[in-house]
Amino acid sequence: MNNTCIVYLASRLDDYNSILSTGESRFDMTCLSLKNVTTHLKLPVIMFHEDFTEKETTIMKNIYEDITFEKIDFIRPDLPFNQKSCITSGISDGTCTCINENIKNPRDVCFRPKGYLMMCRFFSGQMQKHTSLEKYDRYIRFDDDSFLIEPFKIQEEFLTNFNSFDYGYRSVFIERQDQKSLWEFTKKFCIKLCLKQKKSFSRFINYLTQQRFISNGNYTGLCPYNNFHCCKLSLWKNPAIKEYIDEIESKHGCLLLGWMDANIHAMIIFVLAPLLELNIGSITDFGYRHNRHFSFLNNQHIQYRENEDFFPKN
Repeated sequence: MNNTCIVYLASRLDDYNSILSTGESRFDMTCLSLKNVTTHLKLPVIMFHEDFTEKETTIMKNIYEDITFEKIDFIRPDLPFNQKSCITSGISDGTCTCINENIKNPRDVCFRPKGYLMMCRFFSGQMQKHTSLEKYDRYIRFDDDSFLIEPFKIQEEFLTNFNSFDYGYRSVFIERQDQKSLWEFTKKFCIKLCLKQKKSFSRFINYLTQQRFISNGNYTGLCPYNNFHCCKLSLWKNPAIKEYIDEIESKHGCLLLGWMDANIHAMIIFVLAPLLELNIGSITDFGYRHNRHFSFLNNQHIQYRENEDFFPKN
């Protein structure tokens, strides 16, 4: 079996960010992303959503026929949630006042709301075991503000390149929000894993330092820019990774501790995967943008272009 699907997670239609800061509709942007991606990749699409009606699904089916819709629940009052305090006000009412302190993108350094952290939880093991993916052996994730741009790759070459990896990504970035507790948890998990495998953890720490994943023993925030990635579902079924994800879920790491999906993916592909001898890599010879963040060609880095439109209109 060598089946690949594309997965999207659509934003709520009535969410606080359903209208972009530019005044444009996020749903319209999602439709343009779907049209863009499926122009180049003729693969089955699974669109996860919270509140689409027949109107929205019909619009999307008119764009691309090979699409299915899966309704999910991100409200989940049964799950515990801890709203982190604003670093400026010290108040945990979900309001951030950092913008008044001239901090750019305040939530990037302060906190994330429940909906965002539910998304992080979803892409950190929940989505990968969803029944709609059972007939596939790998998935490609795109966000509703993800677009393929020139130079394009033909589908066969695109898939062949990424099929060589258990987890393939396009770009990396540095997460500025504190994820120290996630690193400490991962470090303890890896100490146990190294003992089982009779490997030297101190030598492995040296390796992570050389890779600039840690500095002076502290996590640098290095992450895959995982709004686009291509991954074998078998990676998430690896016994050690499954145990790691199960422990995160038992701690409610995303909702109670603010652990985010890009950082969890980073721990898996940059820390666990080398110990488990999984094949991880990046491919950078195609164009990609995520809202105003553009990936450099033949380079893992990204650049924010403030003067660009939030998304391409054609």
